[in-house]
Amino acid sequence: MEAFREFSASANGDRWFVGRDEGTGELVVLHRANPSSGGAETITPVDLFLATDPSHPERQALAAFLETVERGEGADKTQQSGPDPAVADTMPDEPSGKADQPQRFLSTVMGFLSGVR
Repeated sequence: MEAFREFSASANGDRWFVGRDEGTGELVVLHRANPSSGGAETITPVDLFLATDPSHPERQALAAFLETVERGEGADKTQQSGPDPAVADTMPDEPSGKADQPQRFLSTVMGFLSGVR
């Protein structure tokens, strides 16, 4: 999991990471439940994770993370229960209708993560 980057953490201790599945090379989200609930880990492809309800804080945090990566801002800080307020005001609540936008995000992030080891 060394190539995964944390993009969100909840108040109850759950944590979310984005990275590349070592077996398939697919961009995925890793959810690590808090230790008191067993610490189970689940992996979801990024495209499915982004298809969830836009009001979910973790989905908003991933979208904000992807925007910072796309803008070349490094995206090193963890989002706490949602996106950075400075970014949240510029993020649409619904998909923009641009068919290539998610693919562009994924390509940018995959390129960024390929340099993280």
